[in-house]
Amino acid sequence: MATLQTSLAEYLHTSYHPDCDFVDGVVQERNWGEFGHGLSQAFVSSWFFQHRRKWQLHALLELRIRVSATRVRIADVCLISRTQPIEQVPTKPPLAVIEILSPKTAFHAITNGSPTTAKWAFRMFGSSIPPIDSVTTAAQQRGCRTRNSA
Repeated sequence: MATLQTSLAEYLHTSYHPDCDFVDGVVQERNWGEFGHGLSQAFVSSWFFQHRRKWQLHALLELRIRVSATRVRIADVCLISRTQPIEQVPTKPPLAVIEILSPKTAFHAITNGSPTTAKWAFRMFGSSIPPIDSVTTAAQQRGCRTRNSA
């Protein structure tokens, strides 16, 4: 995608495939998920989803979050309190945002070189969860039986 400049209102009323971040008037592509990224994202979100009632939270995938007046970020996994009023594009800090990082993605890349999220003061952490195939390989090296091992 070439650099696309637009207004926040236009961005919020447009669907992008895959969805894009909005930073200071510019629509920015996100990395396309690879198998390991998608599987890790599904695993993490399903774990929180299983505990959603007990922990009183919503576990959401690929949610647009308005982190400032000029920025909207897409969270891999977002945890929002069930007591928080529902907004289609949240403007209030969620409980947590989980980004599944690939080996090619530096942590500063998800904050675009400036800690917008730190200014916003919510608990954001880059997940160090390796892709599932890496976990399987590590388990096999330790002598653990996995579904893929004979």
